Amino acid sequence: MQENKTFCIAPWVQLVLRTNKHLGPCCQFQSPYKLTDMSIEEYYNSDWNNEIKEKMLLGQKVDGCQTCYHQESQNYPSMRLDLNRDYKIVKPELAEKILGHFNYDKLTYPNRLELHISNICNLKCLTCNPADSSTYLTEAVKLKRLPVSNRDYQLTEQQLNSLLDDIKQKNIDILDLRGGESMMIPTVKNVLLEHDCKNIKELRIQTNGTIMDDDWEKIFKKFPKVEIHPSIDAFDNDNHYIRYPANWSEIKNTINKLKAIPNVNLCLNTTVSNLNFLVLPRLFNWCLENNIQIHLSQVIFPEIFRYTNLPNELLVNGAEQISKYIDIFKEDHIKKQLNGLISNTTNSKNTDWNKFCKEIDLLDKHRKNSIFDILPELRDYWV
Repeated sequence: MQENKTFCIAPWVQLVLRTNKHLGPCCQFQSPYKLTDMSIEEYYNSDWNNEIKEKMLLGQKVDGCQTCYHQESQNYPSMRLDLNRDYKIVKPELAEKILGHFNYDKLTYPNRLELHISNICNLKCLTCNPADSSTYLTEAVKLKRLPVSNRDYQLTEQQLNSLLDDIKQKNIDILDLRGGESMMIPTVKNVLLEHDCKNIKELRIQTNGTIMDDDWEKIFKKFPKVEIHPSIDAFDNDNHYIRYPANWSEIKNTINKLKAIPNVNLCLNTTVSNLNFLVLPRLFNWCLENNIQIHLSQVIFPEIFRYTNLPNELLVNGAEQISKYIDIFKEDHIKKQLNGLISNTTNSKNTDWNKFCKEIDLLDKHRKNSIFDILPELRDYWV
């Protein structure tokens, strides 16, 4: 039996709503359909989604899945592989039987929702984009790069209330809230405070770690299981520069509060780029000292921020440093991610290095800071 290298469980169990209102099976896939065109239920049962399922069962490649295909071509564990592992799809060629056994093929509404509610955010991370950060968008407008408005990435109050009311009527295995910074949205907080949440088995939140109060502690304690994924790309001042202007004291305070809540599982989500590849050991050491799990993803777009867009000598040196942690970390997933990163560092072509230098020069001048404060080794290669 031929191995199926395109099957992904996502279209059967999951739906993602992005801040631009697009609906899709995962956060890396953008369909042409929006929440303004159809409901979540209508999209999930649409001919479009069913066609994706059919192609995947046949082992055919699907337009929109290029990020996973690219990562797998680089020997890196993709989101597709992670999701299949979570749902015990260990042999994709047997996926149809597994779908039937667990009744995933009989669902009429996704039991896993990932909602990027709004682009409202208090940070403007260098690798971000206007759809995921209002402060990034505001800065881009000041730099005369964008003619768009924050309203392009906001649900109306009526749309948001209708969406949340609909969710309250469904049985949800995982409700995954993202932003922007979803913990900054009052409507979301109020609904979770008022609702008994008994129809939701697990709450997941991706946060930048700078927003935490007593109300959110009350919310987390209402759920049987809570997964918090703080988006932290580096340690202390390194993180302040990359995820500007993140305050490390606030992040540590949030981490400590979350660790004290019994039903909360904590795992950092760190996006690997050429901004943090050389300083990852500092973050790794902090995670190990504080017994905090970490998951590594890669910047794919914008391409100028890919970690392989570094001078070859620095790339090799960085790989040598992070390779030391393969035997230190206990979790299998991080070992695979580190091996994947390292395997892609030989003979890399940093064709976008000039573009990267120009972009950083522009933003450093505007923000009145300097990349050389965290990465002085880049100075000799700067153009």
